[in-house]
Amino acid sequence: MQQSLSIRHLNVWYGEQQALKDISIDLPINQITAIIGPSGCGKSTFLKSLNRLLELNEAVRVEGRVLVDGENIYEPGVDVTDVRTRIGLLAQKPFPLPMSIYDNVAYGMRIHGIKNGSVTQGVTDCVRGSQYLNGYESAYGYREFFVLTPERGARYDCDPADSLSAHAERRGVSPVEAYVDLCVETDGAVILNWPVLNQDFGVIAEMLQHPLMLLGLADAGAHVGQILDASQPTFFLSYWVLERGLLPIEEGVRRLTSDTAAFAGFSDRGRLAPGFAADVNVIDLDRLGLPLPTYVHDFPGGAGRFVQRAEGYRTTLVNGEPFMVDGEHTGTLAGAVLRPGS
Repeated sequence: MQQSLSIRHLNVWYGEQQALKDISIDLPINQITAIIGPSGCGKSTFLKSLNRLLELNEAVRVEGRVLVDGENIYEPGVDVTDVRTRIGLLAQKPFPLPMSIYDNVAYGMRIHGIKNGSVTQGVTDCVRGSQYLNGYESAYGYREFFVLTPERGARYDCDPADSLSAHAERRGVSPVEAYVDLCVETDGAVILNWPVLNQDFGVIAEMLQHPLMLLGLADAGAHVGQILDASQPTFFLSYWVLERGLLPIEEGVRRLTSDTAAFAGFSDRGRLAPGFAADVNVIDLDRLGLPLPTYVHDFPGGAGRFVQRAEGYRTTLVNGEPFMVDGEHTGTLAGAVLRPGS
């Protein structure tokens, strides 16, 4: 039987996690081969291995052979661009490659030898010709996307002047063009904040001052590649307490510590008192703030997540031992699992 694709002893790792193990199969020409399995079993990884798309993720390691008409596409010296023109991957819906939006748009131009300035102009031309420029704002609301830049850090106050529409209006271009320009100017570091809930800061201020209000988060780490709530304590102190003056600093700290600890039934922490756990933050209030979130791929299988750092925390003590100093982990793990009433 004539084969168009032959896979021999294919193994794929994402970091230390092995996703495919010793796969050998022939895919006959002029036939449809269905690969069926549960979510996370490696179907997409297998398909991406057939045209070396996996190599766009630096954490991936591939061993084995994928033979196209007898030629191993993983041999040194094989033209990867030629491989991808011969073996396409048509997904059920469009998906970006693991790179910035700008680089996704520029990718085709770069692999065909178009250089720097011409690439930027080409991206701009593509954006200007995009179907999304007409009527897209009314459908999705560019005014609901807020621009976060490295210079200003992570401001989550939903200021209309920071919306993508406002940036576009000041530049005299479309919102999509403004976004591309911002990507170029910040070397891809710009982030669009799209708050799904709580955009009305007048109402938030009213709630924060209500005597029955309790600070807290309840997502338990879900949707880590889409949303990021880790900034809540620092944003509360830096914005609502220090910048807006909504509450005195002492009350702001109480809301974040003993108020929530008592409600959750933790009777030995949340206050500086004899016999209480020595969990303490030493904060430089003048430096307290939030840099931009970053996106890292440090989960099993090379999965990604947003990470939010904070500035101004000089030292964090856990059970009396330095846990973090100037934003760096000391290596000490003095904590324990907390249980209500313990």
